[in-house]
Amino acid sequence: MYMPEYKCECCDFKTIDKGKYLKHNETNKHLKKMESFVKVCETPLQAKVDMLEQTIQLLIKRIEVLENKQDVSQVVEQVIEPVVSKKIEPITEPVKEPAEEPVEEPLDIDMVINHIQEQSYFNFDDYKTFVNDIELTDMESYVKDKLDEITQQKIANGEVVYPLLKDTYDSNSEKAIFNKICNLIPKESIKVNDISRTKFSLFCGEWLNSVQSTEKLELLINELQLYIGNLHNIYTSCKDMYRIDADVYVKLNEKVYQGDEVKSKILKLILTHYKT
Repeated sequence: MYMPEYKCECCDFKTIDKGKYLKHNETNKHLKKMESFVKVCETPLQAKVDMLEQTIQLLIKRIEVLENKQDVSQVVEQVIEPVVSKKIEPITEPVKEPAEEPVEEPLDIDMVINHIQEQSYFNFDDYKTFVNDIELTDMESYVKDKLDEITQQKIANGEVVYPLLKDTYDSNSEKAIFNKICNLIPKESIKVNDISRTKFSLFCGEWLNSVQSTEKLELLINELQLYIGNLHNIYTSCKDMYRIDADVYVKLNEKVYQGDEVKSKILKLILTHYKT
């Protein structure tokens, strides 16, 4: 019959007699050594962990003994025996499941349209004037009231402070609107079936048919055209206070006001971009 061996490593004490082992662990000599015992050895990591746990538990129990005057032999038996008799299993790394990539949710096209409408809203009501029954906007007064002096000075020095307008001046409204829409709408929100026949679907809480999707994109294009026009009027009005070259003004107008005919071109560019 196999007889377990009881061993105290900190005191280098071995015995097969459990009673002697328990008595040994009651001694002050052993308890003091246990408090300061730190031994570096080649035992498996789990064995070191068990020994540290044993030391901590013994110290806690010793405090309880001093406070409550418990039976020391019972305390040692409760702590030591489970550690001695415990079989040390080889340490193995847990198998990690591969993390699932997050699935992008389609963006509701109405959210994009609302964002542009909020961003592009200008209240010109207090700056309306009438000339021969034609309603006009006093843009110079609007600029003086709404733009701070630093912004006015930047524009006077030739800086285009609005990114969408700068993109328009650098190319034209067609390309500026195309770039803006591609930045606003993630690819998973448009499904393109046939570019030549303008067959595609936009996500709007649910997937829309081609007719509904075309209406939504044209509405977005309209909002951006209006937005660019308003930014252009603010910019040129501010420049007008500091004089603007007539030829430059005409060229900028051509870039900004390209008309409804560019809608179909922008639509084709968008579908080509989202198809690839």
